[in-house]
Amino acid sequence: MQRATLLFVLVVSAPLLSGEGRSLWKGINPAELPRLTAFLNRFTSLGFCQVPRGGLSEEEMVRFGLLYNYRFHRERYDMCKGRRCSQGELAMDARQVTRALEENFGVDFRLHRSLPNSRPPLFYDGKRYHFPRPPDQQGYGVVVTGGEALSQERLLLRGTLYEEDDPTRTILADLSGVLRLRADGSLSLESLSTVRRPERVRSRNHP
Repeated sequence: MQRATLLFVLVVSAPLLSGEGRSLWKGINPAELPRLTAFLNRFTSLGFCQVPRGGLSEEEMVRFGLLYNYRFHRERYDMCKGRRCSQGELAMDARQVTRALEENFGVDFRLHRSLPNSRPPLFYDGKRYHFPRPPDQQGYGVVVTGGEALSQERLLLRGTLYEEDDPTRTILADLSGVLRLRADGSLSLESLSTVRRPERVRSRNHP
């Protein structure tokens, strides 16, 4: 994992509302913590714990769109209906991948193509992706511990990661992410960075 800033200052105050109805972040309103945590969990639960400022690669974008829909929106994909499903038993319209990336990153992704070397391999027929059922993989949960406003539309969050199936929530890594507040009040991810803690300094989360 790439190195991230570990020191943080917890700033807590109510968000302000402009005359145009747009939230202006001034620290973190405690009431927003569940929403912010749930948003970051969209990425870490799928294993996407490093998102550089310039964004994911094209292959990673497609993989994220497919995995996100597979885990959180089962209605967005279909089972293969033919007798033989040599490219995998699942199929998803490319527009759903574009939709997932717009929802989470605020980007209009249209560079759809087959990715035979991806894990799992992804076949694009010009309209839909065909792929095997993704294997179970280790996901990570997030505990948001603090943050600060970088501007009227950008928020820096800091927190910790733990294995999703760990009841003790032992801290594995420190996390920092930059989120953008959009005009409709929704969030998009600009970047995400984590740095793993040495075992000797790991401790339990206390959300």
